[in-house]
Amino acid sequence: MVAFKWWTSGFVDGKALLFALLVAGGAGSSPALAQNKVAPDDACTKDDTCREHYSKAVQLYKQEYFEDALTEFKAAYDSRQMSLLLVNIGRTLQKLGRPREAVAYYERFQKAESHPDPETAKRVQQYLDESRALIDDSPAAAQTGAPSGPPPPPPQPGRPLLIVGGILAGLGVGGIIAGAVLGSQAGTAFEDYSNTTDEYAKLGFRDTTETLQLGAGIAGIGGAALVATGGTLLAIGVVKNRAAATEQSSKATPAPKMSFLPSLSVGSTGFFVALRGGF
Repeated sequence: MVAFKWWTSGFVDGKALLFALLVAGGAGSSPALAQNKVAPDDACTKDDTCREHYSKAVQLYKQEYFEDALTEFKAAYDSRQMSLLLVNIGRTLQKLGRPREAVAYYERFQKAESHPDPETAKRVQQYLDESRALIDDSPAAAQTGAPSGPPPPPPQPGRPLLIVGGILAGLGVGGIIAGAVLGSQAGTAFEDYSNTTDEYAKLGFRDTTETLQLGAGIAGIGGAALVATGGTLLAIGVVKNRAAATEQSSKATPAPKMSFLPSLSVGSTGFFVALRGGF
């Protein structure tokens, strides 16, 4: 059976405040709702709308319909902004497993009531400490210190080598292509040299052929050298990046440690000593 206990506190600024605590009756029973809610002062009880919502909220709270009770407590507060209703809302949120929101309402009450009744102040502080403890113990709070977002990319000490190697390899490919083009032109000039009968023209085609062949050789050899150098730099850069990534991974996930424990056993044929180990 639920009994209601009423009393009045001392006058504050000439106005008496009336509090109600809901206590579970019965011999040997512990307070059930006295630790859960503080009733608003008589300003709410004199307002029909506030009183109706508050009464519904209390009944719903007792039946553990906390979502509906929260709606009614908030409706009561909307009709009459009594600070003690903030405690009721906070306590209901705490029951719903929403301690962070509960803390916000308890703190709003403390700001609204600079000089509350000592018993009420003590109880609100208790609720506040409980809610903050729940926040600190939650998995989300345990991960607050962990960096958010994706992990940082692995270091790339070989990146400069990759850039330079890529440029040199590109130039080398261009040189090889240029050498092939010059070689093709040299072949055309040699055909013209072979087909002409004009000695003066022959000299010109010969010089052109020799020049083009020289240019093709230089471009081809230089291009091949650049491709080889660039490829070497690319390979070294890749190796360096992989080594750095492996080192970072080994630091992030330490290798398991192996431990050994000697054991001694006695059998019918003598003594046995063994080492037992594990990771």
